[in-house]
Amino acid sequence: MELLVYVQGDAPGAAWARQLGEGKLVRFFGPRGSIALSSMKGPFVLFGDETSFGVARALVGLRASERDVGLVFEVGSTEETASAARAIGLDAPVLVTRGTGHAREVETQVRAALASCPSAQLVLTGSAQSIQTLRAALKARPAEGQRAQKVRAYWSLGKRGMD
Repeated sequence: MELLVYVQGDAPGAAWARQLGEGKLVRFFGPRGSIALSSMKGPFVLFGDETSFGVARALVGLRASERDVGLVFEVGSTEETASAARAIGLDAPVLVTRGTGHAREVETQVRAALASCPSAQLVLTGSAQSIQTLRAALKARPAEGQRAQKVRAYWSLGKRGMD
């Protein structure tokens, strides 16, 4: 098994990941409240961040081609993130660097992805605050052909130990 871990800050998951090493025995158990990908029909537009790479790779793996999956990520470093994305087979994600005004650019890119594939299902993952901001923008000014959303926050500022 290969495991890709985004290590940030001193949260419990980051502390756990820092102590990993090749050959280290770890135990895993099935999803608890995560997005059930096998029951979803594509195409997809996925919004997320570095913590969303696993679900992005899984969505790409479910589809016949990556064109069936639009990927928009907010990231800390475009260069580092692009390299990591390519390494796991995500060849064409849209990367928006976090900073002043980046939420507006995320919204623009998600709307563009939805417009290019009107039948796409929208999947929102990653930061709870970013998901809330994007959902509010899409509610205030619905995207053409707005569809139901699948949502799963993986982390939230000020909160520790999310599953």
